[in-house]
Amino acid sequence: MKTNLFFSMALLVVANPSYAAEKSKMSPGAESGADRLRKNIASELKALPDHPWAGEYYAGDGLGVNMSLSIAPKSGFVFEWHGCLGLYDRNYGAVTSANDHLHLSFTFENVRKGFQGIAPELLSVPWGERRYLVPASDIVGFCNQVNEGSEPRGGVHGVYLLRKGDEKKPASGLPKVPKEFQVYLVSKPIQADVSQRWKRTSPKRS
Repeated sequence: MKTNLFFSMALLVVANPSYAAEKSKMSPGAESGADRLRKNIASELKALPDHPWAGEYYAGDGLGVNMSLSIAPKSGFVFEWHGCLGLYDRNYGAVTSANDHLHLSFTFENVRKGFQGIAPELLSVPWGERRYLVPASDIVGFCNQVNEGSEPRGGVHGVYLLRKGDEKKPASGLPKVPKEFQVYLVSKPIQADVSQRWKRTSPKRS
């Protein structure tokens, strides 16, 4: 049986002893801090209906990986990862922006292992009426998702953070990635068929 990639990597992180060392992220105090900040962000978002990148974002498979990010320019951000066993990771703090790049300042140590943690620098990528937040170090990976047809996705589930509700919005043309990465995009998803199976043969002995 083929194991879901999201789920298998989630189990690897939870089983890692280093996860238990980050109890402070899961403490009642951290939960209260995240709840207060999330409320502040929600209030700020009501006054910013047309902001280019502020909002609530989601990425995941609906099973072992459900990553949420609430973010606003003044209030900051709250990141959480929920899975089959509950809350796996949490962080929050301030955000600064420059030229569509968002820089996150973390309250807790931001350990990135598998799906744990979040990129400290995100790029705001518009695509038609949609808005994605893509790790600045993984723009090529996002382009590959576009090329293979995984994006624009038709539902909520996907690898990259998409503003909630935008999965219902059109995404015409190509996403507006930085100029130096546009070469990695193709105009149509790549489709290929295997026409002949390659067989390895041993060299003939003389």
